Amino acid sequence: QAVLPDLREGSSVILNTSFVAQTGKHGISLTAAAKAAVRSLARSWSYEFLDRKIRFNAIAPGAIDTPLLSR
Repeated sequence: QAVLPDLREGSSVILNTSFVAQTGKHGISLTAAAKAAVRSLARSWSYEFLDRKIRFNAIAPGAIDTPLLSR
């Protein structure tokens, strides 16, 4: 919200979300809900700032192979 007044017409904002926002898995319901909220904000803000031609997108990269993933 603090940055929005400084964004020029035609700016683009990219928000990071996750594929877990679209899937249901045991033990990650809070993470999935938070990521789904980010995706929803991107959609809502796209409409709110349409008149200023500011684009909002949410990207959802897939899983990254890390030691934590193998647990």
